Amino acid sequence: MKPILAQRMSLVSESATATLSKRVAQLKHQGREVIDLGQGEAEDLFAPPHVQEAAWRAIRDNQTKYTPTAGTLELREAIAYRFAQDNGLRVQPSQVMASTGAKQGVFNFMMAVLDPGDEVLVPAPYWVSYIHQVKLAGGQPVVVPTSPQRGFKVMGDTLRQYLTSRTRALVLNNPNNPSGAVYTREELLDILDVVLSAGVLVLADEVYDRLTFDGAAHVSMAALTSEAAAVTVTVNAVSKRYCMTGWRLGFAAGPQELIAAMERVQSHTTSCPNGVAQRAATAALTGDQQAVVALRHELDARRRAMVGGLRGLPGLQCWPIQGSFYAFPSVPGFESGAHFAEALLEATGVIVVPGDAFGMPEHVRLCFAASRTSLDRALERMSVWLRPGAATEGQRR
Repeated sequence: MKPILAQRMSLVSESATATLSKRVAQLKHQGREVIDLGQGEAEDLFAPPHVQEAAWRAIRDNQTKYTPTAGTLELREAIAYRFAQDNGLRVQPSQVMASTGAKQGVFNFMMAVLDPGDEVLVPAPYWVSYIHQVKLAGGQPVVVPTSPQRGFKVMGDTLRQYLTSRTRALVLNNPNNPSGAVYTREELLDILDVVLSAGVLVLADEVYDRLTFDGAAHVSMAALTSEAAAVTVTVNAVSKRYCMTGWRLGFAAGPQELIAAMERVQSHTTSCPNGVAQRAATAALTGDQQAVVALRHELDARRRAMVGGLRGLPGLQCWPIQGSFYAFPSVPGFESGAHFAEALLEATGVIVVPGDAFGMPEHVRLCFAASRTSLDRALERMSVWLRPGAATEGQRR
């Protein structure tokens, strides 16, 4: 008997990056040499030693039992402290919750605030899971276009065109994955004026907030004004800044009533986050932050190498990258980003993510947090493949 799935499953597909991860594993199992620029993590960099030691200590001390749904008080105090230090955001531990990665924090928000048919404004390019999480929560994603010429940023005048009586929330990813765009204070105030006048909530995904370049300064939406804090839930994690992707520890802060609702959602899904990871995250958030500074410097060097390499390749157009650790070039010399990615993989073994997963199919995403060796080899292979006459007509437009 064929299983009968819920109708909602026809609305969503597997995450594009998760699909790529499976394909990488399959290709490696087949003996194929691949260079993976698709995954959103530092390939050769790991959690700081004092964070690893905190995890070992938690295991040795048998700190491995259930914790409160929102996380231990110690962790929530550490999160509140880090928000104050890094973001100028003043919150109480009761306004904070931890989750199994930032992804669960976003999903908790969607489940807590959306009724069937409620609309969520999602500027493109967007992180791959926003659209699907809105749909799973019964909402309707409304994609708001941006352009490279405007820095891949949504402006207040554009947002107003997409507001309706059903608009419930705006997703604002800053710094942006995949474009690397970083909003200025003035741009955020412009957006804030729109959401306040419309009575719209803001889900501020700021997971790359410590990873900015070329003098760009991250500004938290919720820290702008007291009115902003009253309508904004800020989601972050230890995953990117501390190289702790697999530890699966995210967190959110916002109005106490909203956080309490998100906590209720989590209480019936995953209960509490991993207890050992909570101890490690507490150490990361309260300890020496020099590792974050060093990571930013290292990623900046890799960013420069990536941008320099891509701008020398025919058939690609690389745009400025102010934050995160991705390049998001357009591929005007090819039929689409998906076509480019498939042809590139077949010819060179280099894996990138097609831009249609992010709402801009004429682009591809490349992660420059891969090792320097991987970046150098990938750029060299791409250079050889894209030389005039090297790629067959079937691979081009």
